[in-house]
Amino acid sequence: MRQAYQQARGQVDFSHIEADIDFSRLASKQVMGGHFSTSPLLRVVQGTEQVGQNESMRAQIELLAPDGNFYPKTNGQGYSTMTPDSWSLAQAKGEMSLAWLNRSQVSGKTYQGMSGGISFKFFEPNYTTVNLWRGYPGYTP
Repeated sequence: MRQAYQQARGQVDFSHIEADIDFSRLASKQVMGGHFSTSPLLRVVQGTEQVGQNESMRAQIELLAPDGNFYPKTNGQGYSTMTPDSWSLAQAKGEMSLAWLNRSQVSGKTYQGMSGGISFKFFEPNYTTVNLWRGYPGYTP
């Protein structure tokens, strides 16, 4: 998995996927990402978490900003799909990397890959505002 992460690291926007907070953006797009459940930058809003068949998760989340405060996710109605709680952050990034390396096109600029029993969805960069691939784990109730 380490090799896969090293291959994907310069092409997949892991910092956006983990926690992307930018207060200079429009209010609706300030706090995004939050797809690695065991990231220290993420806090699940208690009582909103759902664990799927494949141990993927869905919950409302808050992300840690550089000012030391947690802020609610502003897109997706505050909900995020996340990797299993049993995965370390390193494993989550490794599994996502393997899925990205083995991705296939679903339609247009949307791709999908599998790893660790989780389906990950990926989106091509548009090179005007997004320079790296972005994605998230799927959630199966």
